[in-house]
Amino acid sequence: MLEINPEKLIKAIKSRPSMYDKSDSMYYSHRKHKERLWREICIEVHPNWESLKPVEKIECVRDMQKRWKSLRTCFTRELALQRKERFKEENSIPTKRRKKYSYFDAMSFLLGDNPEQFELREDEDSSDPLDEKFEGDIEYSFNDGHTETMNIANIVPETYEMPVYEKNEEFETKVLNAIKEIKKSEENDDDKQFMMSLVPMFRKFTDKQKIEAKIELLKVIQRIGFE
Repeated sequence: MLEINPEKLIKAIKSRPSMYDKSDSMYYSHRKHKERLWREICIEVHPNWESLKPVEKIECVRDMQKRWKSLRTCFTRELALQRKERFKEENSIPTKRRKKYSYFDAMSFLLGDNPEQFELREDEDSSDPLDEKFEGDIEYSFNDGHTETMNIANIVPETYEMPVYEKNEEFETKVLNAIKEIKKSEENDDDKQFMMSLVPMFRKFTDKQKIEAKIELLKVIQRIGFE
């Protein structure tokens, strides 16, 4: 995988609000616009972009997208931890000291004007190339002025054949029987069935309510356990 400078990547993303700001008029733009932005980011971050072959440029775009998604996930986790710690402080619950995620401050622009409204779950925006399989044509501009269009499907040769593996029916039968036994034991587990029946109600809670419910449940378990 390509070695990417996280600070340069974060800076390049920050300068393009339509990559992360839902209030931006171009956030829900066509995929071609997002792909063009990613090429601009690669040119800005990759030191030798112009010397790469078309196939290598495609790989570079994918590596850059994966690295950003990883950074974004770490940022979201850090924010969730900070919210939990703030809740504990407000309720006089002791917390352990830890080191803050190193790129959190640099990525704080993702919070926008209303940090408390930032959603912790991953966006389900179909316009985001990160959440979809990269397909279709990609257009590249060269120094001599001409452009070249390449379909990513053409990277795999037509003569390529998937390897064929011998089917082991005896092994598959053992695996299926093991899965059936596990399911059967779970169905007869009254404790698990009771806890699972609480899940639908628990999912209706807000993040703050979930934390409160967990704390109260642990208190009950601790009190009964010691008695």
